[in-house]
Amino acid sequence: MGGEVVKYWIKCLKILHHSGRISYGTFCGIQIKCLIWVIISTGSTVLFPSLVSLIIDQGIGRENSYYIFNLSLLLGITGIIMIFSKYIYQMNFFKFSQRFVLELKELFFQNLLKTNINFWSKHSAGDMFKILEDDIATIQNMITRSISTIVSNIVMLVAIISFLLYIQPAIGIILVTTTLLIIFIQHILGKKLEVIVYPLRDKVGKFSTFTNESLNNIINIEMTGASKSFFKAYSKKNRDIIKDAIKQLRLITTIQSVISSYSICSLFIVMIIGAQEVIKGNMSIGNLVSLTMYTQWMLGPVLALGNAYTEIKSNSPLFK
Repeated sequence: MGGEVVKYWIKCLKILHHSGRISYGTFCGIQIKCLIWVIISTGSTVLFPSLVSLIIDQGIGRENSYYIFNLSLLLGITGIIMIFSKYIYQMNFFKFSQRFVLELKELFFQNLLKTNINFWSKHSAGDMFKILEDDIATIQNMITRSISTIVSNIVMLVAIISFLLYIQPAIGIILVTTTLLIIFIQHILGKKLEVIVYPLRDKVGKFSTFTNESLNNIINIEMTGASKSFFKAYSKKNRDIIKDAIKQLRLITTIQSVISSYSICSLFIVMIIGAQEVIKGNMSIGNLVSLTMYTQWMLGPVLALGNAYTEIKSNSPLFK
């Protein structure tokens, strides 16, 4: 998950470190600060369903108003901590990502100003402009969202799965197996997606250059009577790109459908096994409710990681 992004970060960090823009110490310090808030958010998130279970079993089940009031108060405080810590770590990740891309963009432009005629004979100004504006902007959005998404949701997923294995091993093992199966299927589809996006990226780049050069020489094209041939070439390139883009979208939709099916499977598992455990007296209704909450909250990280994975694979040519 996110191998391309991590490798890209490491490569760019080395460049920025050697250029004196962002040191390794600064990077590690900010990441540790973010990770502390991620852990606080994860701890409060894992604690929340357990408090709901206690309110149902110890408070409502025993008709104990004292338990209900105190546990509800603790539940509210936990919820506030959960929301506040999530806001803090997302803002920290966002601010650092903005600085990271800002420094990278300025360094890229600075190096462009030092290039010679040999460089420009191999690369067009249109390509460099697209990289500077479109590609780096895409990478900026991905880094801003993906890094915080990957780190926070992996921590969250591991914590929830560990807790599920502790309170109900049978359900936990089945859910872990289901999660691994979904990840495996997603990985296979992700490899197929890479096969499509690399040629598509190349076609888009060539089409952009062709369009730019055609518009720059539009008068000469009209004077030489080559308008029809240029229009024919333009239409062919444009239609090929649309055709490949539809294939890419179809595969992305398939990946997202596989991820979404996890919600149905996980809830089905919990209700079938959990209901039987309640009937046998091995589990309380409060525990079943908390298990259902854990399962639904586990869906969030799985969906977020799946969407981040799909986005990374779709834009993987940018990291080359």
